[in-house]
Amino acid sequence: MQIIAATLSSGPEQGGHVFAAAITDTLRQLAFWRLGDSVATSEIRGNNAAPWHVLEDLLYHDGTFQFLTSEGHILICTPSVQQDARGQQRLVIDLQERHFDLGQHGQMFVLDGHGRAGLLITARYLIQSRGETLMVVRYARPVEMNACEFSVHRQVEHGDGLGRHWEELPALDGRIMFMARGSSRCYDVENFPALSQGVYYLDDRDSGNRFVLQDDDDGYRCQDNGRYSWSGWPVRQHEAEAWFPAREPSDYSSPIWVLP
Repeated sequence: MQIIAATLSSGPEQGGHVFAAAITDTLRQLAFWRLGDSVATSEIRGNNAAPWHVLEDLLYHDGTFQFLTSEGHILICTPSVQQDARGQQRLVIDLQERHFDLGQHGQMFVLDGHGRAGLLITARYLIQSRGETLMVVRYARPVEMNACEFSVHRQVEHGDGLGRHWEELPALDGRIMFMARGSSRCYDVENFPALSQGVYYLDDRDSGNRFVLQDDDDGYRCQDNGRYSWSGWPVRQHEAEAWFPAREPSDYSSPIWVLP
């Protein structure tokens, strides 16, 4: 099993049940464990369409694991421990799908809007910020393939209560976002005045590439790191910094954040 991204429900030192969730293998499917389990659970109850989704990112919030699909939908997975007929405890996952009216968010190429025509959507992330689960979208130019822009979106329910969509935020409003699959973190400038607002990103282009995982000669690319911010709306004034653009590939992993 290859783990693309993973997260925990809490630290082991907090006591009680500790659950883990992961996106696994080339097809990026679901996997769950309880602390002490030797194998992942196969008991997932809910919508049978879930295995057909390709997953991009995950986080744990308010008792649930949330998985972001490559189309921009969210799978809500609630873990619980139940007893079977023999009195043994087992991990059970209840799954619900949260669908969005996607527009261009479900596409790989941007056709129009906010000056992004022709850009390629290379990644989508989930992040918690100020009580909301936001989606961050990463864009690249098709030839260069390095990150050239990011956008941040919040969930908005329709007035009739029958649907929802992603609404782009016009500004970061003092957010400091460290992006990484399964472990993104958001802070506020007012609490860390030495830092500038922006989307801080790493080169994760090879995180799901099984050929890199299996071939020692290629290595993980480590050059596409930096900070992106903007001002103005709807016409943006871009502010971008590239970090370590000449960094050699790594033979053991993509870059990672080390955060408190």
